[in-house]
Amino acid sequence: MLCCPIIKNKTIFVLFLCNLLLFSILYYAHICYAEVNGKDQPGSPVVNQGNIFSNDQTVHTQYSNFYEINKGLVWVGLLTSVAGFFLTVFLFRKNKELTKSQLSLKQSEQRFARVFHANPNIQTINRLDDFRFIDVNDSFEKIFGYGREEVIGYTPLDFNLWVNPQLQQELLTLLGNEGHYTDKEVILRTNSGEEKVLQGSGVVVDVTGVSCVLISLRDITESKQMEKEIKKLDRLNLVGQVAAGIGHEIRNPLTTVRGFLQLFQTKKESCDIYKEQFMLMIEELDRANSIITEFLTLARNKPERVEMKNLNSIVTKILPLLQAQALKEEKYVYAVLDKVPDLLLDENEIRQIILNLIRNGLDAMSRGGNITIRTYIQEPHTILSIRDEGEGIKPEVLEKIGTPFYTTKDSGTGLGLAICYGIAERHNASVDVKTGPNGTIFLIKFPFDNQNQLCNTKVS
Repeated sequence: MLCCPIIKNKTIFVLFLCNLLLFSILYYAHICYAEVNGKDQPGSPVVNQGNIFSNDQTVHTQYSNFYEINKGLVWVGLLTSVAGFFLTVFLFRKNKELTKSQLSLKQSEQRFARVFHANPNIQTINRLDDFRFIDVNDSFEKIFGYGREEVIGYTPLDFNLWVNPQLQQELLTLLGNEGHYTDKEVILRTNSGEEKVLQGSGVVVDVTGVSCVLISLRDITESKQMEKEIKKLDRLNLVGQVAAGIGHEIRNPLTTVRGFLQLFQTKKESCDIYKEQFMLMIEELDRANSIITEFLTLARNKPERVEMKNLNSIVTKILPLLQAQALKEEKYVYAVLDKVPDLLLDENEIRQIILNLIRNGLDAMSRGGNITIRTYIQEPHTILSIRDEGEGIKPEVLEKIGTPFYTTKDSGTGLGLAICYGIAERHNASVDVKTGPNGTIFLIKFPFDNQNQLCNTKVS
């Protein structure tokens, strides 16, 4: 097959003359792939234009791509030489089987790409040698907040994704030795700084001759948080059951002892010299009795007295007491109350939550610190939030927060936050904690359908 080219420039060929067979094969007015797309077909070598335009008269054989009449690609060989005024002879040979194979491969790649990007799980393809991203799917972009173009060519370490960077090297070693890993739990950091608990698998695959890793990750952050909450509530329920069993049995003899001590105080002739000791003993008995009362609070499985109440009215009633208590320590309590709906609440228990959290906040702050109580709507919840300006809660303490009898205070019982969690559970509410070096926020989230959920627990 013979043809003469018009040399458009040193990188683009446009065929000028060709025979009928060549005319029947090529498409787009016999324009080569590079003319249509602005670049050569990826993975296919282009004609060595430098050799053609040199003074070397040697014949060169190269390969390039032209369009078929059916828009497929013809892989053609070029026999080129320079003689006289840019005369070039092209020899085309069409390999139908190769074309079919390439088409089948391309269709397979397209199917994989559709599945890869549409997968609801996070999926990435990374180089095995250095873990650089080759591709990420839509779920990765959505959950981590990085675009594909941002991460391709970079490693997870470049974006500080790993909470534990050493784990990346451990997984790479495992992949190098075994070629895969399954159901490994990792913690990765998003663009916003949020930590996600993920469970995933990885397998070594070949991508155009390069060893890569196909990774699939499932976000289990919420389920892990739920597991923690269930364990915490199980501990509360266990303590509550113990409290219900022994609380009354302990309280009865304490009441008897307290009564006799008060009686001895009245006998001035013989007991007046022990007056101070009697007072101290009575105070300690009262303290023990208050702990038992807290114990019994944990034993409740439903609010004692529920009725339609508004969080704002409860906060407003208790606010002067809280502010007076804070001022004694040169600290301040403020309230920012948005309009919120009425809920089915036990007012005394909600007051108890507020008192306990404010007390903890005051203890966490130095002089001049502020506590802010807020109420607002964040669908589908009504939120009661209490924020302090303390130094935050250490991670090892945060893990155990709400556990009965766990306290970091010298004189604490470790029941205050446990009671808060128990009260929240009885109101079908949840407790979230956000903490950092600038303070801590406790968020009590009451569902909008609180009234329907609690209607069967109301005590007349």
